[in-house]
Amino acid sequence: VKASPELRLAAAERAVRSGAATTAELKSVADAQVFSAEQTTGALAGAPKLSFLRGQALLRRAAQLESRPAQKAALVHEALTLGDKAGLFEVASNLQADVAASIDAKGVAQNEGPLIGWSLLLAGKNAAAAPWLGDNDIARAVLGLANGKDDTAQAALSNIATRMLKETDKTQSASRPMEALLLGLYDAMGRTMPADAKAEAAALRARHMPGRRPDDAIMQKMLLASATPERKGEAILRILDIVGAKGPGDLAPDITIEVVRALEAMNLKDSARSVAIHALMLYRPGT
Repeated sequence: VKASPELRLAAAERAVRSGAATTAELKSVADAQVFSAEQTTGALAGAPKLSFLRGQALLRRAAQLESRPAQKAALVHEALTLGDKAGLFEVASNLQADVAASIDAKGVAQNEGPLIGWSLLLAGKNAAAAPWLGDNDIARAVLGLANGKDDTAQAALSNIATRMLKETDKTQSASRPMEALLLGLYDAMGRTMPADAKAEAAALRARHMPGRRPDDAIMQKMLLASATPERKGEAILRILDIVGAKGPGDLAPDITIEVVRALEAMNLKDSARSVAIHALMLYRPGT
């Protein structure tokens, strides 16, 4: 007997928390849900009162039906905000990516742009993300990293380093955690950097930054294993344990940087890039 949309939704709600469901499966479940015209019209108010996946499905349906760019963007932004609050930003990003990519960023509220752009980058839609991210140093550096075009990020990296060097209290690294993460990841991945940015990235290695951090002994065991070729499998398992099932979003930037550096040392460049991009998209300063 074929399961009803409601039963499929209930099963998917359980699976989404464990990461057992693919994006295609979740979209299929979401798009099978039935909503009234009243529900889709009132999606912004109604979605926060629903379970995670049903709320995502409602906002997705309402956005698909909406033809006005600003209103469509508001619905996608709300879906992403709810995903972020639930600790499921990546799931929400993948669920809403095709709708988000269809929106013209012009004329949309500026405060909604960065979150939508971040979500599109996380979903692998780099070209669609660019118009949403704005013209700032972080956006240029992140896009350069995501697109593998270091030349487009050199001025931005230098500007970031200059601002960080002007910090009067070097112990207050929490003031620029995103910039620190960016510089450290470029350095850990061996990407091209201007001299001032590389020097600041090197200085950051001695600083602890806010976020989740494993015991020093755990990090040392991972680093030792990653530096020993015959212990590569062990190193990967230790990295998976450090990153955790929810991903690197809550890791302290200096921990993420060392994890990426270890992956690069083992020549696992695709994995290093994936961890770096996920860390940048999911990191929330101070959490």
